[in-house]
Amino acid sequence: MTKLKQILTILLICCLATIVSGCWSSREFDSLALVKGIGVDLAKEEDRVKFTVQLSKPQEQQGGGQSGGAAQQFWTTSSTGYSIFEANRNLVKTVGRQPFYSHSEVVIIGEELARQGIKPYIDLFNRDPELRRRAYIAIARGEEAEKILQSSHGIEPLSAIAVKQIINGQSITGTIFASDLREFTISMLSDTKDTVTAPIQLKEGGPKEESKEEEKNLLYINGGAVFRDDKLVGWLTRKETRGLNWVLKPNEVTGGILIKAPDEEEKITIETVHAKSQVEAQLEDNHFKIKLKIDAEGSIAEDLSRNYNITREANISQLNKRFAQVINNEIINALKKSQKYKADIFGFGEKINEEYPQEFKKRVDNWDKIYAKLPVKIEVTANIRRPGLIEEGIGTYK
Repeated sequence: MTKLKQILTILLICCLATIVSGCWSSREFDSLALVKGIGVDLAKEEDRVKFTVQLSKPQEQQGGGQSGGAAQQFWTTSSTGYSIFEANRNLVKTVGRQPFYSHSEVVIIGEELARQGIKPYIDLFNRDPELRRRAYIAIARGEEAEKILQSSHGIEPLSAIAVKQIINGQSITGTIFASDLREFTISMLSDTKDTVTAPIQLKEGGPKEESKEEEKNLLYINGGAVFRDDKLVGWLTRKETRGLNWVLKPNEVTGGILIKAPDEEEKITIETVHAKSQVEAQLEDNHFKIKLKIDAEGSIAEDLSRNYNITREANISQLNKRFAQVINNEIINALKKSQKYKADIFGFGEKINEEYPQEFKKRVDNWDKIYAKLPVKIEVTANIRRPGLIEEGIGTYK
């Protein structure tokens, strides 16, 4: 019995010690600065990097300080250092609180830095367990990342949240290609695949502050930023990006496709409701080839024609051909642009390596040159299944 009491006493002491001590690694919430967005640029000083964070203000600081309107709910500040780690530590000199990165929504890289190579600058983001790997990574086109984070948005309280929401909303159109930190890093480190992520620009037309003249402050995200290895090499247009998505993310291409009605200038909008892609690697006469198959189904979302009868089977057949031709052209244009950059953003090298590993291994060192001339055959099947709630266009009624 005495032994049992001793065991119970020891267990009780252990439980009390746990309750009293709490978590050994815990940090008080009011000692932290919540980071929602991160920006990385080249600093003006040689060999230094500028590190920018967008901080969400504590609730108690949002109620006052500005008359005539709501207080700004974020603060954007920067520091420099010879490394991201050093620049981050230098933030405490101005912020006062320790930056906390688990709530980060986006990492934005300035164009100048991206063209030099970003591998060294995202090492810490992948190594530190505090940063979310699902945070989007985006490229500031023609701007510094700091400028993007300093911009305001008409609806969202923080520009970092606005970037996330725009990417999430635009992804259903298929006209942007967004990568999170995990996806981007995996592609960047691959020997057989290059990567694309979302570009961000500032345009005129955003929220205007009374004390400022008209300026570029409207967040605009469209198209794709193309990387070869870890260097930014160019851009895809919105339609070229959709061409890429027809192959890599076909189910995300659910936006409207405009096609001309035969014999008319007016257009008909086709909404893609389902799409799938198939990539086949081939080896003929010791040369690699790729065969692409795209199957798409759509419905008529809007009929702007005046005389075109979309209920006739022959007319639907014509629209199907035009629908398929638009898809084919977008893929071809994306392919040509990527071959110009010698950047295998379609991942054809991965597919060839899966099917013909021994042959591919012999040529992997020259894959960028081989990819630039790689023959690709494209077959597109498109079918319009539904006309919507009405059959004929409103414009055809007398």
